[in-house]
Amino acid sequence: MPSGLVAYTGIMYNKDIFSKYNLQVPKTYSDFVHVADVLKSHGVSVITTGAKEAWPVNLMAYSIMAGYQPDQMATLKGLWTGSVKFTDPKMVLLLQHAQKFLSYMETNFTGEDSSAALGRFASGQTAMLLTGSWDAPTALSTNPGIQLGYFPTPLSDTASDNLHLQGKYADEWYIAAHSKNQDAALKWAPVFL
Repeated sequence: MPSGLVAYTGIMYNKDIFSKYNLQVPKTYSDFVHVADVLKSHGVSVITTGAKEAWPVNLMAYSIMAGYQPDQMATLKGLWTGSVKFTDPKMVLLLQHAQKFLSYMETNFTGEDSSAALGRFASGQTAMLLTGSWDAPTALSTNPGIQLGYFPTPLSDTASDNLHLQGKYADEWYIAAHSKNQDAALKWAPVFL
């Protein structure tokens, strides 16, 4: 019984900061560059993540790949088998977009842990946070007044390429097929959903 569905290829954003500068959620890469340039021109820290630990770097890679092809497993398999190459024109363009995207990250993001980055975002010190949707409750408990949203990382200039969020189930629960207490376990299971 899966539960705890979370997305991990998106960007959490502060709606109040976006509103202050009359910005909309970016649907394309060009939209993202516009948003980032406006924020940067006003001295606002554009985006951060805590990359001191390894897992946020993986989120960045997954987010970048989601802009290339919504079916990440097919893309990864293609890279492994050689049917997809980093030299493919679409992949080259995507990597160029990713390089520009990373230029908007806070300069110290590779030395900052994920808790510190989340704290900076929740306190309004940065407009966006590259993270999974699981961080929303922590941001809200840190700053109950924050108005936040979450959108897919837009690394393509074709809006329809940017509609997808990759995700996973965070928890899974099982009841043993030969358990003496299956009925009790089935009655208890809804507590976890």
